[in-house]
Amino acid sequence: MAQVVGNPGSGDSRRRAWPWVLAIIFAAAFFAATVAWVRAVLARQDLAGRLAIEGARLKREAEALRLERDAAEAAQGTTEGRLARDGFRSVAARQALERGRALAESGRVGEGLFWMARALEYSPPDDENLRRIIRMNLDAWPSWMARLEDDRSFQGDARLSPDAQVVAASEKGGPVRSFRVSDWQTFGPDLPTGTYPVAFSADGRHLLVGTRDGSRVQAWDTAAGTPAGPSIDLPEKWGFRSFSPDGSLIAAASDGEMRVIRVADGGDVGPPTTGLDAPVFVAFAPDGRRAVVTHRGEGRWITLTGKPSTGHPSDVTALKTTLPNRRVVFEPAGRYFAAWGGHWVFSTYDPHDMRLLRSYKPRSRVELTGLAVSRDGRRIASIDIDGWVQLWDESTGEEESPPFRVPRKTGSPQVYFGPDERELVILNENVAERWLLADRLAEGPPLPPMDRIDETPPIIESGDATWEARSLDRGSVSTVRLSPAAGGAKIELGGRILGTSGDGSLLMVLDRSQKPPVVRVHCFAGGVAVGLPLPHGNGCQRAAVSNDGARAATGEGRLLRLWDLGSGRAARPAIRKEAPISAMAYSPDGNLLIVGDDSGEVRLHDASDGTPVGGPIRLVAVGDFPFPVAVRRVAFDPDGRTFDAAGLGSGRRKRRTPRPMEGNAAAILRRVSALTGLEFDAADQIVQMDAERWRELRRSR
Repeated sequence: MAQVVGNPGSGDSRRRAWPWVLAIIFAAAFFAATVAWVRAVLARQDLAGRLAIEGARLKREAEALRLERDAAEAAQGTTEGRLARDGFRSVAARQALERGRALAESGRVGEGLFWMARALEYSPPDDENLRRIIRMNLDAWPSWMARLEDDRSFQGDARLSPDAQVVAASEKGGPVRSFRVSDWQTFGPDLPTGTYPVAFSADGRHLLVGTRDGSRVQAWDTAAGTPAGPSIDLPEKWGFRSFSPDGSLIAAASDGEMRVIRVADGGDVGPPTTGLDAPVFVAFAPDGRRAVVTHRGEGRWITLTGKPSTGHPSDVTALKTTLPNRRVVFEPAGRYFAAWGGHWVFSTYDPHDMRLLRSYKPRSRVELTGLAVSRDGRRIASIDIDGWVQLWDESTGEEESPPFRVPRKTGSPQVYFGPDERELVILNENVAERWLLADRLAEGPPLPPMDRIDETPPIIESGDATWEARSLDRGSVSTVRLSPAAGGAKIELGGRILGTSGDGSLLMVLDRSQKPPVVRVHCFAGGVAVGLPLPHGNGCQRAAVSNDGARAATGEGRLLRLWDLGSGRAARPAIRKEAPISAMAYSPDGNLLIVGDDSGEVRLHDASDGTPVGGPIRLVAVGDFPFPVAVRRVAFDPDGRTFDAAGLGSGRRKRRTPRPMEGNAAAILRRVSALTGLEFDAADQIVQMDAERWRELRRSR
């Protein structure tokens, strides 16, 4: 008998239940998704509503601000309206001043001056302190830029004499005439019509003139206006000619050949030098015994016989560069020569072995067209095809100053040092310009360098007492003594002397008897502390106080702190310098503070808020190898018109103290335009002025 196991109908029941279970699950998921969607829609609607409410609130606040501004503008005659308007103007003026200073610090001094002039226009009439700071910067910063002094246009090519005092220029269809660089007036006799100037001799007595096709040249005596030798015929395309230093020889080069020719009779000095692969330039060395010719990146010494020199280690020596089309300019004493051409980099070489000394890389990175070496050989000036001029320190290879741009540029401009080393003469095809280089407020002849720190006790006179204090520069003295004439009494100050006022009536003393240490101001008249103590740390090394005792400055490492002695509080947050502060002094009127540091930087600051006035001045050692030296002394003259800064062995020169530039904003803006050749266009952008308008504006000034 068979046995039945389980419920025969249970499997069918379970199979029939599965669809209902799945339906319920899908329904629950659909319901949950629907609820989530509804919640998201409601949340978005709520967010949109809140945003609309917030937007309406912001709109109401903006409208209220607009109405408040309109009310302030409408209330120009009321105190509230004037204060609101002046507040806006002060902010705009300070922003324009900071923008101008930033541009000037980066080397774009002309544009910076324009923004400073705009800051003066924005500034409130009754904010005398702000307007004084702006006007002093307008007076100071032009000394940090090259300035076009004057110019002269010619109808043809022009050449400059080696002493940079005479320009010889050809007139179209007319003779070659000489012009004095100092006033651009013609002088001396005219030279032959239909020629153009080629080159001056080193002494400036002879001028080589040539025909336009380059087939004939002749040397002329510039003073007498007579030929110095016969006419010399040359094959076509002999485009590079130069005088020997004594003016007795001419070197001429062409494709594959170079000749050395006597000026007196036109005869060759030995046979031509051949085998030169497309020479592009030839120049005599300052000693006059050799000439260097460059071709396809190579340099070759040539003796005056016209053959490669023998027994010299650089008969045929590469200039260690692959740059083609090299040109050469010698340092006047022959210590080095600079080579350039076809590229934006130039280099200096030792003429004895053609060894590379240093390479220079101008900022503009476009093709150079000219180089000049100063008479002492310490500076090199470069100019490129876009008219950017840059000065270099030959001993370090670094920029001496930021580049400036010649506004008018046509062809290949050339640069030369002028009769005064502070000037550059730039020839731009048919235009000659005389530029005054940045002098950084310098005036008068250089002073003897400071070769030691004076250890003798300085005598300080103040009122009815005369005081002696030892070596304030060392900062280690804690006593002062009356001079014998005043009784000879000795007074303990209870701290280390940090500095004095300009007139010697006040002493700054670091008092460590308190914790933390404080800086006190002592009056010489009674030897007692005056004013409130200034909280300070042990790191305070230098200090200065104004003559009226209202302001003080302290140096703690690299931090410059300004103080209001009336309240004993800092006048502003500390100013960080590049190096530890080593010297400081106030001007007699108390409006300027001069600060020097261990890096050799000297800067003027406005005494009220620390705003820099003008750019930095660097002190360097006097000698064959200039290097920065730490500043040890800074001081204003008693009348405040000049100041002096010195370090051990540094060069010194009296420098002009900036004064607020006079005139209204419109007159100052015209003065800046005449100085820089820039102007604002219709879109309020700074653009270069038309050359003729700039010339007329300068002449009218």
